[in-house]
Amino acid sequence: MAYIQGRPPANTLFAHRWGDFGPELGSAVFIHHTSDGKSHSLVIEGRRRQVLEALIHRPVCSASRCRISEAKRVLAKEYGLEIETRYYQPEKGVNISGSTS
Repeated sequence: MAYIQGRPPANTLFAHRWGDFGPELGSAVFIHHTSDGKSHSLVIEGRRRQVLEALIHRPVCSASRCRISEAKRVLAKEYGLEIETRYYQPEKGVNISGSTS
C-alpha cells in the first residue's frame, strides 16, 4: 500500500464514531450517472447511506470503531459506484483529528 505524504485535505471528516456521520434515518434515493451517459436510481439505506452521503460532501478518515471499508465495498461491487481510496502516512504524535497530542 502506497501512502501519500502530507496531511489529508482541510475539509476531511475525521469520524471517531458512527454518530459523526449524522443520523441513520431510513433510506435515500441517489441518481448514479455512468460514464456511458446512462442514469440509474439507487435506493441505499443505513450505514451505507451515511457513508455515501459523507463521501459525496468531503473526504472521510475513519477510526477503527467505525470502519467504512465494508460499506465502500458494497457501494462499489453491488451498486457500481467508483470510490477512490487514498492512504495518508500517520504522523508520529498526531491523533486522528490532525491535532498534536
